[in-house]
Amino acid sequence: MNEFKSDFPDFHLDFQILDEGDFAERLHSSPQDPHFPDVAFVDNDSDRRPLLDDKTVVMMWGQTRFEFADSWSWVILRQGRNFEAGKAFMLWLAQSPRWKPMQVSTASISPADIAKVQAISKKAVLAIAYGSRRALWSIMDPAAGHFDDFGVEIAGTVKGVQPLLTFGNSRLAFVLLAEVGQREKEVPLSSWFGMAHSAVILRNLGDGWKVLAFLPDGSLPYLEGLLGAFDHLGLDEGPAEAVPKVTLLAPADHAQLLHHPVPYLEWTQVDPNPAAYVLETQSTPGGREHWSPSWIKVISPIPTDSPLRMWMPFDNAPPQRWRVWAISKSGILSTSDWRKIDFTN
Repeated sequence: MNEFKSDFPDFHLDFQILDEGDFAERLHSSPQDPHFPDVAFVDNDSDRRPLLDDKTVVMMWGQTRFEFADSWSWVILRQGRNFEAGKAFMLWLAQSPRWKPMQVSTASISPADIAKVQAISKKAVLAIAYGSRRALWSIMDPAAGHFDDFGVEIAGTVKGVQPLLTFGNSRLAFVLLAEVGQREKEVPLSSWFGMAHSAVILRNLGDGWKVLAFLPDGSLPYLEGLLGAFDHLGLDEGPAEAVPKVTLLAPADHAQLLHHPVPYLEWTQVDPNPAAYVLETQSTPGGREHWSPSWIKVISPIPTDSPLRMWMPFDNAPPQRWRVWAISKSGILSTSDWRKIDFTN
């Protein structure tokens, strides 16, 4: 409420907390009733499921910039008197109109390359939104971790894709984007509207820019934090010397692991130490070779020859595969082989 009042001091936002019975009563009142909601935050499936089955709501696409519990949904009531204002509220949840991109220090990338990586990143976003695997794979780096799970495909309308932040050097680039879209179809679970944020990491091997990693539908603070970790590497235009591949030590490939205790990951450091390592993971629900988009984490090297070891930071429910990048100060990187992990009860 404080954030909203700061952004829109002259707009009246009537915020009410309702228990389950009161919420159901409001929904069965007349849409002309001043107490009929325009937007609702539904925190349980028993309330959400009837709304979806009756096709009376539009679900939020994308993630908010606020922290909420896992099992929740923001929805716009179709019969509400202020449907368009509800859509504007959804966009505000994702990105405040007062938001400004963070200041970056890695800025040796040329204006011409900025235009190129932004254009390719937009193509990647549209390929994801429209479920076009062929279009996405045509702009992917040969070393990229390919994936098949595109999540919610906003195949109805993508109203716009806007690059918010671009930085890097002549070999490695990072783009933060916002896209507004909606999907309207007369089948359950298919009405969506909102703003999603994505990050794209691109590499130039001398024959043009390609997408090395596509990080879709993350909250704005999360993606800013991730890109900030890459900016802190201080990439420069140093010599393009090859970086040795990391050797993965544990767990073994196709390891069968228990959920508890939490397993750890271990790999050898390369010599000389790179600017950073990047852990990349993908999951495959149901055990099929149908991989999700990547989740990545930037990890600093340690000033010894000892292997680098860390607790497994990802969900240990579906099968996972993981690998490690090594990135030099000049933006050259290598990727290890993939290893797969299966979890048992």
